[in-house]
Amino acid sequence: MRTITLGVVATLLAVGTAEAAIEISAARIEAGEIVVLGRVIRANEKVTFDDRFEVVSGRDRRFVWRAAYHPAKCVVTVKSDPDVRDIVIANCGQTGPKGDAGPKGDAGVAGAVGATGPQGPAGPKGDKGEAAAAPRLAVGTVTEGAAAAATLVGTPAEPVLNLVLPKAAPPPAPAAVAVLRVVTKSCQGQASCQASCEADEALLTAAPNPAERTLVAATWSGEAVPAEVRIVCGKTK
Repeated sequence: MRTITLGVVATLLAVGTAEAAIEISAARIEAGEIVVLGRVIRANEKVTFDDRFEVVSGRDRRFVWRAAYHPAKCVVTVKSDPDVRDIVIANCGQTGPKGDAGPKGDAGVAGAVGATGPQGPAGPKGDKGEAAAAPRLAVGTVTEGAAAAATLVGTPAEPVLNLVLPKAAPPPAPAAVAVLRVVTKSCQGQASCQASCEADEALLTAAPNPAERTLVAATWSGEAVPAEVRIVCGKTK
């Protein structure tokens, strides 16, 4: 009888020794979380998962672990010192290989034009410009006509003066020789500008066309005042 009792005790001890140190009753992913339910051999024992998360077993040695966690290979390493166990998580999809890049998307709609920014500060004052060269007057055509006249063409730097001289009247006499003088005047930035001949001269022509003209002077005014004006004055010796 004593021999039978010792055999039963030996059998029970063998069963207790074979009991798994870490028991897992559930390991799955549900409702967006990983859930692991199990039991260890001791109460109030720390249980870790992938060395990142941990829980403590209760008085009944059971534990529950929930976390927003997705193991890449659907396997979690559970540790309860000194025991270690790898478990497979149900309802877990493994990370697949990286896919090819998709086609380039269409360009988006251009955004609205932004508001105008504030005006920047005024720049530094520029250097004084060089003095303009004196015009080089040349005489163009000289023809005869009923009355004396002069026309100024060309450029401001190289004006050309075309002349019309009156025909000599009989009886033959020395023809009057018109002495002409070109007057150039700068009107830059002026609201009104006037160019005049001498007292013994008469105004023959003016360029550009003036707003007002008399026998001896031409006047430019208003918004049409040019930067430079020229007149031709003539007198007879």
